[in-house]
Parts: sequence; structure tokens; C-alpha cells
Amino acid sequence: GGQTNSDATQLTLTPTVFWYDNTHVVLTNHYRDFILNPQLKMVTRGGFVEETTSPMILQSVERHSLTRGHKKFGCFLLDDHSGYFFTGHLDGGNYQPNE
Repeated sequence: GGQTNSDATQLTLTPTVFWYDNTHVVLTNHYRDFILNPQLKMVTRGGFVEETTSPMILQSVERHSLTRGHKKFGCFLLDDHSGYFFTGHLDGGNYQPNE
């Protein structure tokens, strides 16, 4: 049989229908190229992502189902099933757009 690692942890990404400012996992390029894209006007400069994006996600999910409606937003909660909670940036924590 195969070897198992008792220290291995199963991670779960759970789609979230609300954009939380500190408890989500999203790719930096997706955040920059989609959420902060000035042509899409999802978030105005200096605006709060949560205030404008959360209603868009919820409306999209209500119209198209969780799977289809959430797909383009791509934000998830990470659960390592440890019972502990952690929030931090793995990449992009100090993102500044080039002007």
C-alpha cells in the first residue's frame, strides 16, 4: 500500500457569496484584472470592494445558481479543518496599481 502522512491537512475552498475584506482567497491577477478593472467599473477608486461586489455576487448566484453565478467572481473561504482561524495575505497584500 501507499504511505500516508498523518500531518497532512485537507484544505477546502468554499465559494462565498459575499466579498469579505479579510477572509477570502482569490488570485491576485484575478483581483487586479477583473475586480479592479476600471473598464468594468465594479469598484471606484478609493471605494470598498465589499460594498459593490457583494451585491453583484449575490445577484449573479440568485440568477444563475451557486456554481455558474459565482464562477466569474472567484472568491473563496479557506478551511483547513483545524478549528483555528487565520487571516493573512499570501500575495498581493500591498498591491498598488500602476498609474
